[in-house]
Amino acid sequence: MGSVVRSRNWKIDRINRLEIFDGDVSFKNPYYNLKADFAVYDKAKKEWNFQKNIYCLRFFDDGSTMEIKQADSGNYFEESKKAVLLPQEQRLLLLSYASKDGRNNEPPAHPPQFLAETKHGGRQVSGAMSPDRNIATAAPGAEGYADGQTLRTKCGKIEADGIKSEINFMGNFSLENDRIIAASENAFYQNADSSFLLYGSTPSVTGIKEGYDFTIIAEQIKFFRNTGNLSVSGNVRGWIHSVKP
Repeated sequence: MGSVVRSRNWKIDRINRLEIFDGDVSFKNPYYNLKADFAVYDKAKKEWNFQKNIYCLRFFDDGSTMEIKQADSGNYFEESKKAVLLPQEQRLLLLSYASKDGRNNEPPAHPPQFLAETKHGGRQVSGAMSPDRNIATAAPGAEGYADGQTLRTKCGKIEADGIKSEINFMGNFSLENDRIIAASENAFYQNADSSFLLYGSTPSVTGIKEGYDFTIIAEQIKFFRNTGNLSVSGNVRGWIHSVKP
């Protein structure tokens, strides 16, 4: 299926086989809704280049969406259905909206058996006790955690794959909602299980879980968007403290 493109001005460079769109550019197809001040389509390469004030809305088959703001340049490759977005001065801002039906393909989390009592009245996470466990950070009911909820993520660069429904986040990545704040150098999102895999530069997550606040540091942290569950692995450490009523 093709794309629908609109702009205030449009001209064709027949020598270089380019189409030039200038002013209020709008680009839509089944995968993306892109807006920009300026765009050039290279017919030979089947590649789009977008410039200035870029907005991107990414659609997924389960009804969830991702909204990307603060991009200043970007490319879309027609054959691979891949998009690359870059900021100019600040990090890209991405808003992730879970599907309204609360679909969740992630298996139930194991109980947090890696927690150990400490002398300070809290509980300490130890990778030596369990190198790879799951922890449910915020699951208020069986209907799922993030039904229609918004996540805010930021990073330096985004590479999105339309066919595989996967997104790479590169450089100074952060993720937050009303329950957790997480950070790492990079992250990888796959819509198959609605998960963000945080890796690089010692990923960490801080949040609140059923009367406890916690911080976890590990080599990899996986956050499941639809349930709020976490899976942590590799040199796991941190702490959990009870929250006074």
